[in-house]
Amino acid sequence: RIDKIKQSKGLQQIVVGFESTGNYGEPLKHFLKNKGVRLLQVNPMHTKKLKELQDNSPNKTDEKDPRVIADILELGLGLTVIIPQGVVADLRQLIKGREKRLEDIGRIKNRLESILAMIFPEFLQIMKGLRTKSSMYLLTRYPTPASIVQLGARRLTQKLRKISSGRLGEQRATALYGAAKH
Repeated sequence: RIDKIKQSKGLQQIVVGFESTGNYGEPLKHFLKNKGVRLLQVNPMHTKKLKELQDNSPNKTDEKDPRVIADILELGLGLTVIIPQGVVADLRQLIKGREKRLEDIGRIKNRLESILAMIFPEFLQIMKGLRTKSSMYLLTRYPTPASIVQLGARRLTQKLRKISSGRLGEQRATALYGAAKH
């Protein structure tokens, strides 16, 4: 279609503009780039702001977006698309993957802390962190205050000493046991 329009209108070059998207736009970008089409992308924030200026409505509609994107490109605000290749592309993909996993870990940690705050709010004040070896050991084996009370203060002290290689002992176990009991 692009080639047909280019020929029928006697154009030397066609520019395809699009809003920056997630990874679902990647195959189309590669296809068009390989066909020699000039690609320009538009920042979604620019699209939103211009849309608000034009009709005082930030609503997204398929009819409005292409016109707004074309207007942004006409203003010269499009960004040249650079598609990394080889090792650079691999590295970029790995970095994005790592960032997503860190976000996932953060969300999961927040959920765990939220659940823990409902079940045993004093735990994190006493144990100083959710992801320490000692905390993880206790939470996987004794996830409720009742299970810690059932374990007993003496056995809790022994287990904390062992799992923390002697860094935690009777004082921390007594505080945790007392909080679990009350």
